[in-house]
Amino acid sequence: MTDTTALAAFLAARLDEDEAIARHAGSCDFYDDVDDSVPLADERNHILRHAPARVLREVAAKRAILDQSEVEVEYGRQVDSDVRDALDSAVRHLAAVYSDHPAYLPEWAP
Repeated sequence: MTDTTALAAFLAARLDEDEAIARHAGSCDFYDDVDDSVPLADERNHILRHAPARVLREVAAKRAILDQSEVEVEYGRQVDSDVRDALDSAVRHLAAVYSDHPAYLPEWAP
């Protein structure tokens, strides 16, 4: 498995995990009862901002980038090296979010 293939597989697995967790979580309606004036308002706002529906949209967007990158490799399309480098960089940055995961390799860092 090449470094690019391993990185893509790692990122795809993390996106699968994020999707599964978001789908299992459902909605965060139970936070609607928290008074915005209490000290927990910042935590509430953070949780609502990263609600399952948004996580699912982010997973879809990240998969689209990953898919575009894989298409360029899989089908051997002749793409400008700047485009190939940009896609590689984007995937590395997306994967770096998971740099605390035990399967993340330091050589994948952007």
